[in-house]
Amino acid sequence: MGDISAMTQDGWARILEKLNPWRKLGVWEQEGGNCAIGHLPKGPPTAYLHWLYAPAPPRNVVAICKSMPVGIPDAYQRFLTFTNGASFFGGTAEYGKILSLRGLVDLNLREATMSAAQPASLRYGNNFGRRHNIDPSHCVIGSIISENAITELAMWPDGAVRLLAPFPKDETILEWPSLEVMLISELSRLEVLHNEDGLFVGQMHERLPEPARKYD
Repeated sequence: MGDISAMTQDGWARILEKLNPWRKLGVWEQEGGNCAIGHLPKGPPTAYLHWLYAPAPPRNVVAICKSMPVGIPDAYQRFLTFTNGASFFGGTAEYGKILSLRGLVDLNLREATMSAAQPASLRYGNNFGRRHNIDPSHCVIGSIISENAITELAMWPDGAVRLLAPFPKDETILEWPSLEVMLISELSRLEVLHNEDGLFVGQMHERLPEPARKYD
């Protein structure tokens, strides 16, 4: 996993720093390693802005990724060892999560009685539900969602991340050189659309990056 675009410890620290302002609203560290940040004051106990999932052991990441029909880029495999998927700026039934990154659900083993959430599965969009107009070497890693549109995030083998227009459009809307750059950019953009209590105060089409709003 030597790709220069792979997540580093310093890069992960910079992403966590972007979440620090929301810690004042509460942090829920679950048994098993999941961490929820930013409880919404008027929401139910599980209504948190951000979810980070227990890191996946590197050996298991490699084994499971090898079993998938679509290659999982080294850069994303490295990310999964920091957090096995994630969701950002969600927590309410009214709006739902805006930005999500998929994980290896196979690894998220927990007791049936625990309330720990699970990431969206990396198998969706890759093993099944895969759009037919995407290059077979590209891995779908997540999505950015508005009220009327779902744009998918795909990672190229070199670690670059692209935002794809809603299916069936065959168009790349935006591109970032790495997952770290994409996350820092999007977390900064979405932060200003939420008030100090973590509530979304923007227009619904603003959930998407500006170039993607024509699809909403």
